[in-house]
Amino acid sequence: MLALHGAGAVSCRPAVSVILARGAIPVHKTLLSFAGVRITSTADRKVQVRSGRQSLCCLAGRKDGQPAQKMNVAVIGAGAAGLVAARELLLEGHSVRVLEASHSLGGVWVLDPETESDPLGVAPGRRLVHSSMYESLRTNLPREVMSYLDVPFIPEAMDGRSLDGRRFCGHAEVLAYLEVYASRYALNDVISFGREVLTVRPIMDAASDGDSPSTCTGWDVIHQRWGDSEGGALTERFDALVVANGHYSLPNIPAPPIPGSSAWPGLQMHAHNYRNPSPFKGKVVVVVGAQSSGEDISREVASVAERVYLCARKWQNPDWAKDQHPYGPRENMLRRNNLCQLHEDGSVEFEGGMSAAGVDVVLYCTGYRYNFPFLNDKGIISLANGRVEPLYEQLFVPKMAPRLSFIGLPFNIVAFHLFHMQAKWLARALSGRSPLPADIEEQTEAFYRACEENNLPGRYAHEMRDTQWEYINRLADFCGDVPHLPEWRRSMYLANSKNKRANPEVYRDHQEDGELMEQAEEEFRRWLG
Repeated sequence: MLALHGAGAVSCRPAVSVILARGAIPVHKTLLSFAGVRITSTADRKVQVRSGRQSLCCLAGRKDGQPAQKMNVAVIGAGAAGLVAARELLLEGHSVRVLEASHSLGGVWVLDPETESDPLGVAPGRRLVHSSMYESLRTNLPREVMSYLDVPFIPEAMDGRSLDGRRFCGHAEVLAYLEVYASRYALNDVISFGREVLTVRPIMDAASDGDSPSTCTGWDVIHQRWGDSEGGALTERFDALVVANGHYSLPNIPAPPIPGSSAWPGLQMHAHNYRNPSPFKGKVVVVVGAQSSGEDISREVASVAERVYLCARKWQNPDWAKDQHPYGPRENMLRRNNLCQLHEDGSVEFEGGMSAAGVDVVLYCTGYRYNFPFLNDKGIISLANGRVEPLYEQLFVPKMAPRLSFIGLPFNIVAFHLFHMQAKWLARALSGRSPLPADIEEQTEAFYRACEENNLPGRYAHEMRDTQWEYINRLADFCGDVPHLPEWRRSMYLANSKNKRANPEVYRDHQEDGELMEQAEEEFRRWLG
């Protein structure tokens, strides 16, 4: 038998239940319509419950004929990854509790004017700040392609809460979108704000034959009120644990340190503690790292600084590496090879022999490190190589699968829809509708072996770029009932990347992807109904 209960899953309508005999679900029929909630069947004999723009799809059972398993799941973090994980877990019928250390959702998209007491973000005992958001940040992707898979990121879908209609909007608009998403699916009801996870402990069940490896059957999660030093910790037991605490909070500083850095007299800081350009007025600044944040921050700093050197090993546009001439609106920016030496007289050297005198600030835009303080000492994962290991398909720890998973680790991606597809697969793996392969450990070992054979540096095991599309569609295939991404998403991403390389200063406000916009708008019109 199959029971669907609509309360809390499809808006705030009265609860409805439909009981159907397994195997007797008709195709493309309206089974019940009540109080604005319509229940229909689909071509593959799923039952769909729809209330306005919201829907819940359930299968009669697992592929092996057994009823779907429902678990009590803890999700750590209420940012973009944690929210969509909660959404999909609830949709699959699991019970969910999201533990969020701060007092608001949104994770990295929350602007915190505070910065850490150590500008580099490495000193033990420093005052910690989670957010790396700076005041002027605008998205480097068009909002249409940033959308989750079930709510378009367009003003018309934001219930009157849109603050910034630009395609490349500011960070406050992204946060508003996440708040709308949480409200639409009643996710705030399952979030416990102000709860810091101190540690987690796996519950292991020894095999009855004494020879097979033990299996993970659940987790004890110990958490307390954020900042509470009075010992008020609580322990709760869950069937599964989802880690979605983000990875843009712990600065990645060059290791070993750049020679001469300890005696260099200027200010060294990481972009994690950058908020606006005003402290750099009239100064000579070296920005290390030329990915998205380095490119954007260097331009903003150059609006007030005397001179800015942007240096990197690798450039988004290879032609930039050859250009040594001043550029930018004030022609006070210069590109250089990577920083290799700091001197006590305030000068610096770049690879290849060029140097700069009188430098006041070195600003590291060198990315972030993965960090799971509640899990780091358990011997379950390793961060020794700067990557999270071992993980099957960037998601599951093999020996704990599917009861331990990580959502949102890949980088250089279009984040929200990738997180969403990870969450869809995770929810189905926990219910048993999408069982994991028997050789999960062998496949995982092969992945990390390939990383070593190809000399892939540490954290770049999680970098995707062009491979993200194949990855997302592979996860859709694993789900078994989820379509591939529409092609316009990939094409819009590629068109934007090309425009960004050709027009780095104006690409946000000068796009030529009208045909792709039409395809996106057609899809969104269907959603808006």
